[in-house]
Amino acid sequence: MRRYGTWVGNRKGNAEDKTRCIVSVIPNSGWPISHQCNNKRKHGEYCTLHYKQLQAGRHPNIPKDETEE
Repeated sequence: MRRYGTWVGNRKGNAEDKTRCIVSVIPNSGWPISHQCNNKRKHGEYCTLHYKQLQAGRHPNIPKDETEE
């Protein structure tokens, strides 16, 4: 399971929502603490926007899956 938004005030972060895209994003305003993309999964584990970025050769930030260790 991936964790999002881990920082000193929330060391465990938030657990992955299996219905949303797996990319970790940083909001444009407020605290620079990442969170899971809010878009629904449409292309495997990715939303349409991040899937297109992968196809274009960009590498979005994806937290390590802790269950794969």
